Amino acid sequence: MRFDLVTNTMVKTALSHEIIAVHNPTLWRPLIDVEDAADAYVCALDAPLEVTGVFNISHFNFTLAELATTVASTLRTFGIEARIQTENRPDIRSYRVSTEKATRVLKFVPRKSMSNTVRDIAVKLIGQPANSFEDRRYYNIRQMEHLMAAGLLHRNGHTSASKQTIAATIAG
Repeated sequence: MRFDLVTNTMVKTALSHEIIAVHNPTLWRPLIDVEDAADAYVCALDAPLEVTGVFNISHFNFTLAELATTVASTLRTFGIEARIQTENRPDIRSYRVSTEKATRVLKFVPRKSMSNTVRDIAVKLIGQPANSFEDRRYYNIRQMEHLMAAGLLHRNGHTSASKQTIAATIAG
């Protein structure tokens, strides 16, 4: 589980604080479930060798407001009422993608809706202690900082430590 991803973060804060924070509701994010992302990777591996290039994959382009509404309505099916808290912070990071090339060339079509993704995350998290959501292993930056502080990861991403040593440190 990663809590530095927007959907996961919204579910986490809804469960732990009954709030879904939206820092800028008009920003766009192309979102996809990890299972669909893995399926897209398989489609790319199965493609003929002459198929090359960049392929955008996404289930759908959501505004952060749309995503928050999806998270809130899906969590209501679990009896969880989370309030959407909108703050209009300036931010230029807004992304939308076209998945037409992946559909046409790779025949990739995502199957999992964001509601189903939220449902799966909620099932895994409900009943977990909220303080466990802050563990460093759930955040890429925190984990990398920990590995660098332990001398297992250089700032450039290289390591001289064995995979087993790094895995043991991550598991922690």
